[in-house]
Amino acid sequence: QDGLNRYDGRRIVTYRHDGNDPRSLPSPVAGALFEDSLGRIGVGSRWAGQGLAFYDRDHDFFVRVPSGRGTGGPSHPRVNAFAEDSKGRIFVATPKGVDLVDVDNSTFENFGFDTLDEKIKLPRQATALLKHGFGELLVGTTAGLYVLDRQKKRCIPWRGALGDEASELREAKVPV
Repeated sequence: QDGLNRYDGRRIVTYRHDGNDPRSLPSPVAGALFEDSLGRIGVGSRWAGQGLAFYDRDHDFFVRVPSGRGTGGPSHPRVNAFAEDSKGRIFVATPKGVDLVDVDNSTFENFGFDTLDEKIKLPRQATALLKHGFGELLVGTTAGLYVLDRQKKRCIPWRGALGDEASELREAKVPV
């Protein structure tokens, strides 16, 4: 809970949260870290629930991203996990579902939860993300495994194999 350390081969630099410095970490806790295919580093405060920031390598500081309704940022300040899909798009897991992050244009699109069954309680939050080998984004939640449905713009409960995956797995003799 003392920030984030970077080792460059010779020395350690510690980045800390400073409430008076908007270019510092958003929280003393760097609970979720991620580097995308373009080398951009994202930091989420996870359980501290104090936001998201991206590291600016050229200027050696963090760019905080405002969160919550009407900010243009993520749907919630608690960022639990990151993932990148095959098209280089970044997703973050939050209590409100999964947000698609457009870092270059500073826009976010939320994919909330859908149970597909009124008897099932909605998850409290998305806690983990995994890009599946068949191109789907799997979402670990407090209520089980979900999958991001880009057409419905929702996270829906995982009901077994994805798309044509079941038949492909059977043909490959891989247990489902």
